[in-house]
Amino acid sequence: MRRKMSRGLRLGVVLRAVGVVCALLGIFVLYVSLSADNLQSHWPGGQWRTNQTVDTATIFENKWLQLERHWVRTDDSSQVIPDWMWINYRDQVNVLVQKDDLFWVFQQRKYGLPSAGSLAVIGGFIENGETDIQAAHRELLEEMQLQTTKMVFLGKFRTDVNRGMGWVSCFLAVNCTKSATHKYSDDLEKQQVRKLTKSELHNALMSADFLEVKWSNTIAMSLLWLEQNG
Repeated sequence: MRRKMSRGLRLGVVLRAVGVVCALLGIFVLYVSLSADNLQSHWPGGQWRTNQTVDTATIFENKWLQLERHWVRTDDSSQVIPDWMWINYRDQVNVLVQKDDLFWVFQQRKYGLPSAGSLAVIGGFIENGETDIQAAHRELLEEMQLQTTKMVFLGKFRTDVNRGMGWVSCFLAVNCTKSATHKYSDDLEKQQVRKLTKSELHNALMSADFLEVKWSNTIAMSLLWLEQNG
């Protein structure tokens, strides 16, 4: 009788252990699945290579960026730099909005800024299949519920010439009007619309109230364009 009970007890312990292992395995599979979607998904964009690129190795990638180690040959071919860190990043657009002789900007918070926040132009990533001007119109609609028939292209600029970080295309949206279509932004940071005169915009730029260099570039390029084109 004891022998039967002992065998039964052992069998019960084994079955419980198997149950725990299966439960842990299920949790692990779920974790890996979620991680694949949110952290380890494949980088969908392009990669930077030139005739100076000797070799590359991927360190980390997800749907937003790819961190690589590059081996880069110097201009004079005298040596190869073996630890050149390079970031492939999704290209973006920045748009300065003009409506009724006023310039619409955001006062907003961002994770990488001091707690007081900064003035900012609208902008975001260029989605797969979009051109930069299509992305500019979409961001104008999503973030301001505005539209324009005149989206002025101001230039395309490398974010960091030594580390990559994608390209930003800058635009000035002239004579905007309210759109009958509503498409709301998924931006999680706090934003408040501010409407500035041209003089106030100029003063804010010179006072470094636009704390991201891409925003400042878009403002400066817009003011130069307006000076030349009225």
